[in-house]
Amino acid sequence: MTNVSLAILARNEECHLPAMLASLLAQRWFAKNAPPHDHLQLVVVANACTDRTAVVAREQLTRGGATLPPGVLTWRVEELAEPGKPNAWNRFVHEFANPTADYLVFMDADIRLLHPDTLGNLLRLLRDHPEVEAATDRPVKSLTRKRWKSPIDWLSLGAAELTRAAPGQLCGQCYALRGAFARRLWLPRGIITEDGLIKAMAATACYTQPADQARIRCAENAAHEFIAYTRLGDVFRNQRRQQVGQTLHVILREQLHANRLPGEDAATVLEREYARDPDWFAAVVRDRIATGGRWVIYPGALAVRFRRLRNMGWPKRLLLFPVALGGFLFDLPVLLAANRLLKGGDVAGIWPDKGAP
Repeated sequence: MTNVSLAILARNEECHLPAMLASLLAQRWFAKNAPPHDHLQLVVVANACTDRTAVVAREQLTRGGATLPPGVLTWRVEELAEPGKPNAWNRFVHEFANPTADYLVFMDADIRLLHPDTLGNLLRLLRDHPEVEAATDRPVKSLTRKRWKSPIDWLSLGAAELTRAAPGQLCGQCYALRGAFARRLWLPRGIITEDGLIKAMAATACYTQPADQARIRCAENAAHEFIAYTRLGDVFRNQRRQQVGQTLHVILREQLHANRLPGEDAATVLEREYARDPDWFAAVVRDRIATGGRWVIYPGALAVRFRRLRNMGWPKRLLLFPVALGGFLFDLPVLLAANRLLKGGDVAGIWPDKGAP
């Protein structure tokens, strides 16, 4: 029997959670994998919520779970007082999930599964390809359904296509990991865009081998929809957050290499440092920024969009070059703002009592 533990990580998502849960419980995996073949444990992690997220989750799962084959699903809702997605992720993996689960699946609460075999195909990819550590699906922006699209909409869709062109992408909104691999990881407090760390650890066997993007695969016939930012201010703030997150990931990668003892991999370093001090990484970042001069954003940040063009054939390169150029011009003020945010000490998880970037 295959055991699967699935986390829905939610922060104040009472409005979006019903649609997410309905799309999950409608997955054909439940009908195809009734016991004694497979079992899924679902844990909704209500992450420092101040709304009715936990109540809505219990109501929806009580009703929806009753329609599934007996024994195929067990569920519960865990409410956390401490905010932060890394904390919620760690608590699920190391405390709430089945400790012998073959696969761990992670989904955000504000998405909607589009393909009825998304869950099954994520798990099938890991089962059929032992070399793959992480399986992801295809993220689809909600604005694709708009009949009349604005210039910002078209730029947003083009930017998404540029991102998908890069190999080994892992979308943090919906992915599955081998249980043994996930249980080796401890996400440090203060990390933003945690999928970047998970992707890097999977591709490099925890930084012991050269990156092999084949260890991360996108499952066929697996997709989810998410609400895309359409207002310029929201796009700006999201991109600023992404750039802050990437900078923190580069700092973490360098620190993991510096702290490795002979024979250790990066997962061992993460576990050791987290056990010593859960806030160890935040202290590293504060020290790095204090001594890093005026510019602390990671090297090569401005060239990312143009580098992604190299993964495409010439027709696509020519078609998306204006998108890359527009993104480059947009990134200039974004990077300045991200650098100012870091230097000013305004990032939650790194500096106490600060808001999210």
